[in-house]
Amino acid sequence: MNSKILDVGPGAGKYSELLKGMYTEIDGVEIFEPNIEKFNLNENYSTVYNEDITKFNFEKDKYDLAIMGDILEHLSIEDSHKTLEYLTGQGTDVLVVVPYEYEQGSVGGNDHEAHLQDDLTHLIMQERYPQLVCLIKDQEIGVYFADHRVR
Repeated sequence: MNSKILDVGPGAGKYSELLKGMYTEIDGVEIFEPNIEKFNLNENYSTVYNEDITKFNFEKDKYDLAIMGDILEHLSIEDSHKTLEYLTGQGTDVLVVVPYEYEQGSVGGNDHEAHLQDDLTHLIMQERYPQLVCLIKDQEIGVYFADHRVR
């Protein structure tokens, strides 16, 4: 497909592996520079940006879909709203995956791994992020979608 995808916080690159072959251009934004080399992200993504998504300059590229798999909980509520609004304002749909009620601090020297929203439940997601539509949920995770046309 010709759609251009942005994987926010790719970690080990699982979304690139899942979608490789289906999409020709998948970029990543990774805030923790050691992960880029540790997980060979430059080999799995068209381009990898070592940046904070809350400060990412989307004038570089236009994306059809941004994947925020296990990222929203790492951002403050304010930064999450700003990021979602910015992405959808750029004409980008957003897929969000979050763990429910999951406390986590710094991991392996990476302070960005701390969960700033460790209180998330499906009900809290609905209240806090009404622009997100629930696609799938269970006791542990929720998968949500923000359509850039619905603002």
